[in-house]
Amino acid sequence: MDFQNCRQSGFETRVSILGHIQRGGTPTAFDRVLATRFGIAAIEAVHDGKFGQMVALRAGEIVRVPLAEAVAELKTVDPQLLHGVADVFSGDPVPLAPTPQAESPESSKY
Repeated sequence: MDFQNCRQSGFETRVSILGHIQRGGTPTAFDRVLATRFGIAAIEAVHDGKFGQMVALRAGEIVRVPLAEAVAELKTVDPQLLHGVADVFSGDPVPLAPTPQAESPESSKY
């Protein structure tokens, strides 16, 4: 769909740069330290021959979790969070929110 067809489709469209979405912004110090801790824990797991496991953060501690345990329970998205989103991807029109009208000087008088 051409970006200029926003009015025709009823969808608000904006340009997104995929790299910005994937990256999610500049890592914080916490992100960098956590990544280092994950990397060290993963190397230690390999050194210990503990394959078929992943490292995770639980209650502030890095732990090893068997992959079977990690995928044993189906984790779903709350349907309330999906309200309207599925319509966008299925092609069903979702109306744009109405734009608030600016108050006229007469309507703002006491």
